[in-house]
Amino acid sequence: MNFSELKEHTDLVGKYYGSESLSIHLYSWVRMLKPKVCVEFGTGLGSASLWMGAALKENGSGVVHTVDNASQWTGMQKYLEDNDQHYQFYDEYLDHTINKFDLNDYIKYHSMNTHEFSDDVLSKIDDEVGILFSDYRHGPMCIIDLLSKFLPYMAEESLIFIDSAPSYYPSYSMMKDLIQQLNSGKDIKLLNMWANDVDALRDKIRTSRFDLINIYKLKGKKKQNSTAVIKITSNDVFPPHDVGITGLT
Repeated sequence: MNFSELKEHTDLVGKYYGSESLSIHLYSWVRMLKPKVCVEFGTGLGSASLWMGAALKENGSGVVHTVDNASQWTGMQKYLEDNDQHYQFYDEYLDHTINKFDLNDYIKYHSMNTHEFSDDVLSKIDDEVGILFSDYRHGPMCIIDLLSKFLPYMAEESLIFIDSAPSYYPSYSMMKDLIQQLNSGKDIKLLNMWANDVDALRDKIRTSRFDLINIYKLKGKKKQNSTAVIKITSNDVFPPHDVGITGLT
């Protein structure tokens, strides 16, 4: 893997959505957590999926399922053309870029919306999701919908990244209250109403602890300068058993 070439590419394409720095942050988390499955909603120009795919390649296994319906391709295409990169179709750009960095075994693009993905793809994947990155909608109802559908699929130790949510006050306020309610273990009516599997959702909430971290990018794009991170861990007094716990004797 030529990381200098990858960074040069993502420094260019990442600027379109302001994701060039966050993509490298995601790379570090994938290297540390070693998830078997990562999911990204909002592929864009592929900055985040490329770095997560590179991390999985370094880990030796895993796949990024990245989802986009190409509805914003016209703007992306013009941006690429302004930077002397010419592609007629969105799929053509992604295929070329993934091939260029030899990440075909680690990145799988799905041309669909999130609900189609949860119904047609995610339900058929054997491994749990270690990292979920949502980079397409960040309003309160969109976040509730996302969590209702995907919390049951998250691994015992996992992370959910929701871009731009902390700098949108309705989402910022709602998420603080939501995390408290999740940790109380009580039913949340709206989550249950939109869930595909209410029993699986309840079980996930009952056996998990949730922590919210809001990250802000100073002097960045005004519209995409923050990321909410929901950290999911097992509801236990001990750390995960496979990390090598010391101090018990």
